[in-house]
Amino acid sequence: MNNGATVDDIFPVSQVLGLMSGGNQTSTLLPYASAVGSFSRWNINRQLKSTTAALRHAEGELRIEREQLLSYRDDAADAVSFSVLDGNAADRDEAFRARRHLDRSSENVARLQSLITNLRAEQDELLDRMSSSHD
Repeated sequence: MNNGATVDDIFPVSQVLGLMSGGNQTSTLLPYASAVGSFSRWNINRQLKSTTAALRHAEGELRIEREQLLSYRDDAADAVSFSVLDGNAADRDEAFRARRHLDRSSENVARLQSLITNLRAEQDELLDRMSSSHD
């Protein structure tokens, strides 16, 4: 029993899109907007958890690297002292290796500090997005 009705007669495009004249034009879209908003908040929350975990991990690595840096600094100072006092090739090589460890540790500290700064900025941005999605 077709009665000559088409899909457009049963589900007019203007009604499906919420563009009916004379009524609330967004009323039929609100359930979809709510679902999109929920997904957006869920996605922001997921990203925030991931960023927070990465931030905690980087901060832990930084604490360890700073402790190693202090140790490498002492080792390098001792090695340089021995190489100056004794002047032999083995002590100079040891001083060079100790200085290389110190330099690498310093670079790692700088890299981790930069990473932490970026993660904090990302965390702040996500918190701002989350608070604005609740408005």
